[in-house]
Amino acid sequence: MVNYKLVYFQSRGRAEAIRYIFLHAGEPYDNHHVTEEQFSEIKSTLPFGQVPVLYVDGKCLAQSVTIAKFLAGRFNLMGADDWERAMCNSLVYGIQDVGELFTQHNYFWIKFDGDDAKAAEIYKNIRANNIIPMLDRYEKFLKDNGGQWFVGNSITWADLWIAEFLDHKMDCLVDPTLLDNHPLLKDHCARVHAIPAIKEHCAKREHWIF
Repeated sequence: MVNYKLVYFQSRGRAEAIRYIFLHAGEPYDNHHVTEEQFSEIKSTLPFGQVPVLYVDGKCLAQSVTIAKFLAGRFNLMGADDWERAMCNSLVYGIQDVGELFTQHNYFWIKFDGDDAKAAEIYKNIRANNIIPMLDRYEKFLKDNGGQWFVGNSITWADLWIAEFLDHKMDCLVDPTLLDNHPLLKDHCARVHAIPAIKEHCAKREHWIF
């Protein structure tokens, strides 16, 4: 049996979609949380000085998308052929482009420091200029593939990644109406979060800002 240990903070952030992959696969793993102090102590030992990292039988793998793709390959969530695998990559990287805007604008640090007004203004701009146009595109991508899953005829890691990203914005950023004008995306997000193991995980986790 392979020993998996996922190391990240006690937050959703860049690790939650990876957790979803483990949960969907029903694969046991050590969901190891570190504090900021503990992270400072281990930072110099990590490949890029960042978390998340995944230890696989003691070997360390870094970078969140790389970890997700590695696990998707092991758990048959990559797509049926080369084209589907490429489409999964394209969809996830498209989501990441928007997600990185929060980092570029220091949104989470500003929110953490308590400047809610400035954080709200940043989110308002990203929502209008980037998130809504992205939702329009992804609604069409989903429709063009039949409306249930984004790639092929079954769930892939791209579905898990996208659904977690959208749920994070609705929950942690307190934007519950985000998908109201995108019914296929709203149904898709609900479908992923109805997967029993993911549903149970979400019910138990704390309300994390990040």
